[in-house]
Amino acid sequence: NPHLMDELVTAVGVEVVQWAFKTECCGASLTLTRSDLIVERVHLILTDARDAGADIVCVACPLCHVNLDLYQPDADARFQIKHNMPILYFTQLIGLAIGISPTELGLNKHRINPMPLLREKGVVA
Repeated sequence: NPHLMDELVTAVGVEVVQWAFKTECCGASLTLTRSDLIVERVHLILTDARDAGADIVCVACPLCHVNLDLYQPDADARFQIKHNMPILYFTQLIGLAIGISPTELGLNKHRINPMPLLREKGVVA
């Protein structure tokens, strides 16, 4: 049960939910050769996160970020569901907590726009 990431984001005010796919691989090594499997993995991971009560998925792995953010619309189309789950690096959450602007953190470059949820939660104005 890895816990360091949980402790890190909790320290900056994030409420962590426990979910079964917390350490599940997104299938990163298959990104270029089996995007169909990536889309399935994305759907499974995001569905599990949402079912556990998550609003955002926080990651440390660049390939997890790419797959969960970039392939999310493909998963939505294939499984006929709208996940609308922002994916953030843990460093972006820390940056927000210490006052770095969303633009400086690259949040405007995400495929799934995190800004509406961050505004709703009072994280940004």
